[in-house]
Amino acid sequence: MNERIDKINKFFKIGLIFLSLVLITKLLWISIIQHKGFSALSQNQVRIERAQNLPRGRILDRNGMVLADEEVQNDLNYIEPGIMDDEAKEALAIRISNMITLDNTEVNQVELQDLVLTKNGNLKQITGALTKEERLHVSELSENEYNQFLRDHLTQAQIDEVVNAYTPQQLKIILSMKQATSKKSVVIKDNLTIDEYYQLNLIANNCGGFYVAKDYIRTYPQGDMLRSFIGSYGQIPKDQQDVYLSQGYPSNANVGTSYLEQQLEPVLRSYSQTVSMNFDRKGNLNSSNVINQGQQGNDAYLTIDGKIQKIVEQHLTDYLNNNKYEYCRNIYASIVNPENGELIALGSKQRLDDDSIVDNSIGNFTQSYTLGSTIKPAILSLGYQSGVWQPKTVVNDEPWYILGTPKKASYTNMGPIDENEAIARSSNIYFYSILLKYAGTSYVPNAGLSIPAEKFMQVRSFLQQYGLGSLTGIGMPNENTGIEGTGTAPGLYVDLANGQYDTYTNLQQTQYAATVEELGTRYKINYLLRVQKPSLYQEQSQLLFQQTPEVLNKVNIDQASAQHVRDAMDGAREFPRSTVGAKGFKVNGRLSAKTGTSESFYFDQKTNTLVNTNTTSFLGTLQEGDKKYSMGVVIPDYTSAGNQKPKEAGHVAAYIFNQMESEHV
Repeated sequence: MNERIDKINKFFKIGLIFLSLVLITKLLWISIIQHKGFSALSQNQVRIERAQNLPRGRILDRNGMVLADEEVQNDLNYIEPGIMDDEAKEALAIRISNMITLDNTEVNQVELQDLVLTKNGNLKQITGALTKEERLHVSELSENEYNQFLRDHLTQAQIDEVVNAYTPQQLKIILSMKQATSKKSVVIKDNLTIDEYYQLNLIANNCGGFYVAKDYIRTYPQGDMLRSFIGSYGQIPKDQQDVYLSQGYPSNANVGTSYLEQQLEPVLRSYSQTVSMNFDRKGNLNSSNVINQGQQGNDAYLTIDGKIQKIVEQHLTDYLNNNKYEYCRNIYASIVNPENGELIALGSKQRLDDDSIVDNSIGNFTQSYTLGSTIKPAILSLGYQSGVWQPKTVVNDEPWYILGTPKKASYTNMGPIDENEAIARSSNIYFYSILLKYAGTSYVPNAGLSIPAEKFMQVRSFLQQYGLGSLTGIGMPNENTGIEGTGTAPGLYVDLANGQYDTYTNLQQTQYAATVEELGTRYKINYLLRVQKPSLYQEQSQLLFQQTPEVLNKVNIDQASAQHVRDAMDGAREFPRSTVGAKGFKVNGRLSAKTGTSESFYFDQKTNTLVNTNTTSFLGTLQEGDKKYSMGVVIPDYTSAGNQKPKEAGHVAAYIFNQMESEHV
């Protein structure tokens, strides 16, 4: 037994010795025989990874009309392979310069000075000429200060000598190349011509870090439509670099920088392809391989109806072109679906000093105005909700004379009226009466009024339930909630009743119209309908997200009272002497509407004075079959004070609604 074990151990030892000899031989072969080859490979080749942009997601209307798209172009880029010396790089730059034509050859002066310092022994010449005191001085400087010190000591002759050695285009390319690293490429020229693209492709593998890559630029197939609302797209803002880099963005990425482009950045962003590039020591490209496919951006479908948007924008443009009131520079019109808060159209046009018309759709939620009498249905709601007012209450409309306050009156004496006539003819006195009742007092001719200061805030708090003075939920930067007046004089309190005190945006007014229509249910204003993964075939496009309606709040009012308010607005169209401009509405559906006119001010920069003007507004809802559209219109400073046209905004709304019906949208 022991003898057998000894034989096994002897055999095992022999096997280990043999295996060791094999491994040693292999290692010697690798280290001696193949060392030269491996060494050459490491010395003669370098591998660099670069990011390749992919298309950003599109922005479309609810029916697939493209509002923002991507157009492909070919760019010439440079990435630093870290193989060639400066002389070889410059020779290559000169070669490339003969194949392209730069649109701009202006150079950065600091970059030029830094290049000059490296040429013709200039750096050695400057440092060698320093005095002992100067050497002591520069030793105490920071790196940036030292570099600037050297630049300041360059002579014009030294600069001219380097500049004159190149053409402007060659110099521009050389300086651009110096901004590149092995991890950061620079664009030498974007949007290559066909001829440039062809020439560069002929030497594609012998460009020493130069390469042609596809890039994508934002295009807007519908021109100026919704342009300001779509927003801007460009390079990462410097103050946000760290945030975007932490999210995996390359340093040269483009991102949304305002409004829809910015808000939808997580949806629209693409994820770059990663390409591996292998260069030899001469700068030739040996191979290029995609190691990460990346992902193009997703498509965002808005709630906007492009056909309705076109109708709105065209009419607003025509209005400003045909009605050139001296101080009327803007006009706003927005439409929402009252049943879910979906934004159907967001129109605004602005007339510039040269009479050109530009998009200002964001003005619907960034600018606020006194709206005038469109506020009155909400005041009627407050009366009902608080129990101080009842349906069919009659008030004698005649001027009021309050001690210490200018005369308060409607535009005409209407005599005894109920809420329906008060809404239709836009009585001021009727709604003054409601607010005084709410404050626990009533009008006494030539007597003073005592209004508790808290009543101002209580009225405002109720109006906010309708969205007046509240965020609409659209979630856009710079949304304006309006301006609250700071005074608490009794005359200012009654001014709340006819919209002559606080300011509101047109989008708030539109949401308010929708809330009245829905008997007190206020929906969040929503602009995003759905998100889809792009596909060559629309029917194969994958749905990633579908928006659902969100209720912001319900107005504190019973349904019967809310119905009374809506009925009063419904009757305004047919009521004799209505201020709505009923004759202008040719639509067949049910129309619930109210107009308003307010006294406003315009700062005339030419005369450096405030000019008294008028602002006109409209709110209403059109129902045709199972479709509902709530609209708000504001025309600020449309005419001079005293020349009121209370139906002006109503005429704009009438045209839009009529056109929508005729075009079956």
